[in-house]
Amino acid sequence: MMALKMVRGAPPQALLALCLTCCVAPLSAAPPLQGAPQRLDDGYVPVGDILYSAEDWACLHAKNLMSVERLWPRTEGEVKIPYIITYKEMNMTMLEEAIGAWEAKTCIKFLKMEEGDKRAEYLEFRAGGGCFTVTGYVEGEVTVSIVDTCKGRSVKHEIGHALGMRHEHKRSDRDNNVIVVRENIDPKMASNFEFSETINCGIPYDYFSLMHYQDTAASINGKRVLVAKDPRFQDIMGEGTEITHWNAKLANTMYKCVDDWLEACGQTSDPCENGGYIQKDCSCACPLGTSGDKCQEFAMSYRDALLEKYSPYTSVINTPGAEVTSPGYPNDGPQEAIRYTQVMQAPKCKKAVVTFTDFQLGEEDDMPNCKYTSTLEIRTDVSVGDGKIFCGEGIKNQQVFKSDNSELIFHYKNYDFLGNGGENAYRGYTAVFTTEDIPGCR
Repeated sequence: MMALKMVRGAPPQALLALCLTCCVAPLSAAPPLQGAPQRLDDGYVPVGDILYSAEDWACLHAKNLMSVERLWPRTEGEVKIPYIITYKEMNMTMLEEAIGAWEAKTCIKFLKMEEGDKRAEYLEFRAGGGCFTVTGYVEGEVTVSIVDTCKGRSVKHEIGHALGMRHEHKRSDRDNNVIVVRENIDPKMASNFEFSETINCGIPYDYFSLMHYQDTAASINGKRVLVAKDPRFQDIMGEGTEITHWNAKLANTMYKCVDDWLEACGQTSDPCENGGYIQKDCSCACPLGTSGDKCQEFAMSYRDALLEKYSPYTSVINTPGAEVTSPGYPNDGPQEAIRYTQVMQAPKCKKAVVTFTDFQLGEEDDMPNCKYTSTLEIRTDVSVGDGKIFCGEGIKNQQVFKSDNSELIFHYKNYDFLGNGGENAYRGYTAVFTTEDIPGCR
């Protein structure tokens, strides 16, 4: 196992501490947890991928709001984080790729210390006890642990915590974007889903954030813990493996990188539009859905652009009489593993109604286990965390499904026939979308 160890140094500038307070969630009040995790020998308490010091854990349970400085200090206008490696079995390729990803997107630099370097402030990669981190810089000893099972996204995610970034799904606006299904959370992990009071510096909630959990993360029963209020993102929420535009903009705002670059580029205000920001080379970093040297060309929203890139079969169907079909129906279904969501959306006071006319995702006897086959999950409302799963020939001709309110949601997962040496010889499905009145609704 590996760990990042941060050691005491001078406190950050007041402005940076203020930005952290605005942009990054402090530890918030949380109810006592049942089945609390075991303390490590040094007093730290690992919960999921967050490592709490004994003091932080006590404050959390005393319902105190923490207001500690979490940003690494700037020295002569630069943020340089020295580090050493004492874990001899460290996967250097994995670590260097993760560090390099953050360096490429921000003004933060990680500097490997020479033997005999006696400076007091540094990161130490060493053996630890799991995949977790204390969030950001603090005065005193702070430890971040990364094990070999933390690969790719996980290492970048943990370094994000070390820089002072908290989980996306704890933001002050998270309740506008996700539903937290508390009965499905492993009690030992509950603090990773506590609400935090934050001001988010104008940076929108990002389902694809490197700092967002997947929907079943920390589940005690395999059911969803996080339900996307925009159901199009349910299957790709928390699946991002790279630092997103908004992750980078937040870090560069926290550490005043943008301010420094504006000054160096002779700009008094940021010339980049539509959520873009100026970079070290004086060009604009533009979010998905925009283009042009100043991000001035707006093609679509960031969320729509995300779906176009990462889940192109996802769609919203809102025209009565429209067909609802699987890709390639009936003779050319996908061979590779894909996932998508179809949202049948009715007007206010109308139910969404879908009537199937054909359904074949596998063999007749695949139901009800649905292993090693493509599946279709049907949810009757956004508020319904888990729906019924169908496979094989589990839906009959003229079988009807209705929403509880105005949205009926399909989540399709195509079996990886190509990767498993098979062939998708099944038709898929087709259905018709209609609506009907909700009795008593006005």
